Amino acid sequence: MSSATIAPVIDHVNYTMGEAEYRRSDHLVATPQGDHHHDLPGGQGPHLAHDDTLTWLPLHISDATEVHQLLSTSDRHDGATRTASLIEVESWFDGSWVNPIRDTIGGYHGRVLVACAFVDHRPHTDSIDHISVKIAVHPRYRSPVRESAIVRWATEQAQQCLAQQPGRNGSKKARIVHQVTGRSATRLHSLEQHGYQVKRHVRTMRRDLSQPVADVKLHDNLTIHRWNADLDDLIRQTHNEVFHGVWGATRHTEETWARERAQLWAPWSFAVLDHNASSTESEPLVVGFVLCGRHDEQWEHTGVSMGHIETVGVRPQYRRRGVTTALLVHTLAVLARQGVQCANIDVDIDEHRMWSLCARLGFDDIATSLVYSKEINI
Repeated sequence: MSSATIAPVIDHVNYTMGEAEYRRSDHLVATPQGDHHHDLPGGQGPHLAHDDTLTWLPLHISDATEVHQLLSTSDRHDGATRTASLIEVESWFDGSWVNPIRDTIGGYHGRVLVACAFVDHRPHTDSIDHISVKIAVHPRYRSPVRESAIVRWATEQAQQCLAQQPGRNGSKKARIVHQVTGRSATRLHSLEQHGYQVKRHVRTMRRDLSQPVADVKLHDNLTIHRWNADLDDLIRQTHNEVFHGVWGATRHTEETWARERAQLWAPWSFAVLDHNASSTESEPLVVGFVLCGRHDEQWEHTGVSMGHIETVGVRPQYRRRGVTTALLVHTLAVLARQGVQCANIDVDIDEHRMWSLCARLGFDDIATSLVYSKEINI
């Protein structure tokens, strides 16, 4: 299939629920016979062994349900503690910078999606270009050759995106990042084979909400408020200040922040305001925030309801004043009152103070994930 015929086919994909998996409609996508390697805009599909049985095509937002199912299957097999929600997967196709024909790939066995990769090069304002790569392969279809080929394709696509960035002069720093959130020995080997190195260890910690949560008081001028639309951009600005210069973090534009909110569950997300300070003449100063996600699909698989604390941030001048503690305790109390059984949070292994705080609040380590990075000059 030539690249010229890919887009019309993808644009008209629909789905019907089968016994155990989603399948493509017979009259829309036929499985090619013989050679299953397809030229794709912006580069080649994964170069696999000559007897590979997968058909490689770009993905479309209408594929989101099938991608989510593949991620769920893969993550459960690998023992991951969190899977991207369907809404989150749909957000990967959203954004003015996104070109699914160029930035995505799906491997089909017949009409069933068994492998996929995403290259996310959202705009940013940092000095280091940061591209995130997401990969999933169904456990039954994994092999060192296939994993290596997918990693190579994603890396080459990311490098092409970086090469097209304005202002490159051979000395500008860039990185390609992939996080491995479970047991996947072939993935780890493939990443190292293609020049990736472990840059971060991330602990997942869990708090049993059947245990009591202590009350914490803030200073008189500080109050906690639930996330709302009026506070949203102020929280974004606080995020950009808090995480400026932090490894792997990016400063959000309004557009990229809107996509980040796909993970947010508003009733469980909060901000601390200082009423004696202001960001403008009329707006209070957001000094800290916590964003929490709700992943109901995962509850069904684990049998446990949980809130996932995605991000916690406090402005530097307000640290060591109990703001982080108050945000976490308030979030835990709200989750407990709503009958949620536990709360998860990811903590970088080098953030000793944050880990100690979570441990004091009753969180226990349950898993560790690895963040791989390939550092390059552009």
